[in-house]
Amino acid sequence: MLLKFFEFQNISTVDNDVTARTVKNVALKRAENLKNLGVKRVIELCVGPSLKTLEYYYNKAGINVTGNDIEVRWRDYYPEGDWLMGDSLKIDCSQYDATVFAPPLSKGCSGNRCDYLSIEEVMPSYYDFIENEKCGKVIVLVLPGKTFSLRKDKNEFHKLMNFLYMRGYSNIEAVEMKGDKNKITKYVDVYITK
Repeated sequence: MLLKFFEFQNISTVDNDVTARTVKNVALKRAENLKNLGVKRVIELCVGPSLKTLEYYYNKAGINVTGNDIEVRWRDYYPEGDWLMGDSLKIDCSQYDATVFAPPLSKGCSGNRCDYLSIEEVMPSYYDFIENEKCGKVIVLVLPGKTFSLRKDKNEFHKLMNFLYMRGYSNIEAVEMKGDKNKITKYVDVYITK
């Protein structure tokens, strides 16, 4: 486990210019989805350099957003944002209507499909987040875009869904989030409502 922690730390030190960012279509769709769920305040955990784009679309939907990351360089990159720095697994998110958990999904934080991690390779892990969650009425787990591509990825997805059901979550919907050209699935957002 200690080795994985250091691997996670290493992938987060990639240059700002090549670090994956949330694209416009995804930010717009997530903001619309959360607005339809009655969300007014959201925290985006592990947001990195995406806060500015997400903030724009959330604000257009009437939603206030706070960004979180363990790397202070992202606050320096976008100092105008509302930030809550620290370990995403230790933050009490219960004051927000929605918590979006979006850990780095690719090796080197590149966002390139060939570098995508599988659900069980992502750190910090979805399982650890759910075990420790202190969230409001909506949770969004942002999964790799390849989640429905290969049998191994589908099996890991079903294992995660079973884990959620066993923890008492029953209102769950998975939504494929397409890129700006609406062809490639960038992420799979899993919406969990209490």
